[in-house]
Amino acid sequence: MSSPALIRGCDAADIDGMVRNVSRIKAAGLDFVMTYLKYTKAEHITALHNAGLAVGLIFEAGTQNALQGAAQGTADRNRAGMQADAIGAPVGTPIFFTVDTDVANAASVKPYADAFGSSAGYADGNVLAGLNLRYPWLAGAMGWSGSRDYFTNGLWAICQGTPMRGGHQLGMDWPDLGFEYDPDIARNLDWAWMPAGQPQPSPSPTPVTAIPTAREMQTALVAAGFDVGPSGIDGIWGDNSSDALWAYYNPNG
Repeated sequence: MSSPALIRGCDAADIDGMVRNVSRIKAAGLDFVMTYLKYTKAEHITALHNAGLAVGLIFEAGTQNALQGAAQGTADRNRAGMQADAIGAPVGTPIFFTVDTDVANAASVKPYADAFGSSAGYADGNVLAGLNLRYPWLAGAMGWSGSRDYFTNGLWAICQGTPMRGGHQLGMDWPDLGFEYDPDIARNLDWAWMPAGQPQPSPSPTPVTAIPTAREMQTALVAAGFDVGPSGIDGIWGDNSSDALWAYYNPNG
């Protein structure tokens, strides 16, 4: 089973750890990092850019903010804008608002998201499907509402793994970078703050000549030792097959 062409990166609250280990990040083949605006300074951006890393900007003030409606969205939009201005972010750089909790109903987040006014957001699968963002970042907690289906359907622009110091997640091996981080895979870096004069990296080539059928996918999963459900290889793609595919790409959970 081939993976789509992807660009590798990471996110962490430990921006100082990122900067201390910036050469390890780049040497490991990662091309971007996601940083929280509340922890990030202009000198951090300079160090990351000097190493050739693209930067994604995250705004988070509280895990429940996105459930507090339009007034909170407006307040957070203004605060995010001031924080981005303080580190010299170019006007128009997307800022990822966060829904860092399991939310079953996207409607409860929509007033906040509309007021925040960003094309980019981080959330579970149900929320991202309901908001229809240009740059949806799927949270790594695959037990959250709708997330496994959203991952399997490939609707995300960025997909996050779970905290690690190296190992195997998202269908690939990840190195020890010297600090705890979440691995991320992205389809492109259209949303990123790129280093001056540096073009976007091309995704790793993974030629795919045809999309496999459900039966072919199930056959490959069963051959690899995964359970696709009580009906076995029946050509019908359901929750059991989705769970098996997730387990295939994420053996460490």
